[in-house]
Amino acid sequence: MSSDPLYPCEYCGNPVGKTTQRGKYQKRFCSIACRNHANAPKRERTEGKICLGCGKYGYRKGDYCRDCLMQLSPERRPNGIPRWSRKDIEYLIEHYPANGAEAVAENLWADHIQVRDKANRLGLCLNQEATDRLVHQAASDYMKANNPMYTQEARKKVKEWRKKHPKIVKRVMQRLFEGHQRLEREQPSGLEYRIREMLREFGVDFEPSYFIKPKFIVDIRIGDLIIQADGDYWHGHPRFEPLTERQKAQKRRDKAQDAYLVKCGYTVVRIWESELTEKRVKAILSKHDIL
Repeated sequence: MSSDPLYPCEYCGNPVGKTTQRGKYQKRFCSIACRNHANAPKRERTEGKICLGCGKYGYRKGDYCRDCLMQLSPERRPNGIPRWSRKDIEYLIEHYPANGAEAVAENLWADHIQVRDKANRLGLCLNQEATDRLVHQAASDYMKANNPMYTQEARKKVKEWRKKHPKIVKRVMQRLFEGHQRLEREQPSGLEYRIREMLREFGVDFEPSYFIKPKFIVDIRIGDLIIQADGDYWHGHPRFEPLTERQKAQKRRDKAQDAYLVKCGYTVVRIWESELTEKRVKAILSKHDIL
């Protein structure tokens, strides 16, 4: 005989023991029927209904079962029930990677969440350009719209505080730049790492992530020569025309940085990601009498 204590069923109160119900629910319910009745509210099930189309009885929210819903015309289907014909799936496979769920949903009888879930089940992924445009830009816009530091009241308070404490602001900014410089030196981007490896192969002495006080940090400094490695998308390569607002703003910042560096006596060379080769880097170094 088992010495396990008996527990009352959570639904009907009958004693539950090891020999009465096996498995996961052996100490919660006395039978499968009690388990189903107890979990029905959690699954948001209604009382059993008879399908108006085929007459089958079962638990469902609407008046039709799934099979009958798919046979109804799109105009008669309740909202939220997608139709996935062969043409719909072909359209999804062709346009989802470049356009995203919302753009595809406009031409299909479904919302963007259903399109996204169907794409995930089919193993479809957004390409890099669509990811940058739809995911990263949307996240940036959301942060700007919901960040309390972007409100006019917060900006006014910060501006007043900065005027009253100029020494503290200067010290904080210097610490921030030093931390950013240390992070870039220890964890460079893929482009910066490639340039550093090329310069090491050529035997060139250089300073990575050089701090141009009090403005910004440049990628590579070799004497009076500054080499900047620009990602094609983020810095607005001509092949991405027409450029987004973020790309246009980055190009304006790059132009202002170059003007400041030239004023400080440096020579600035920018290399696009698609043009970063050993031949290109060697030609730049030879032109400035470094090799």
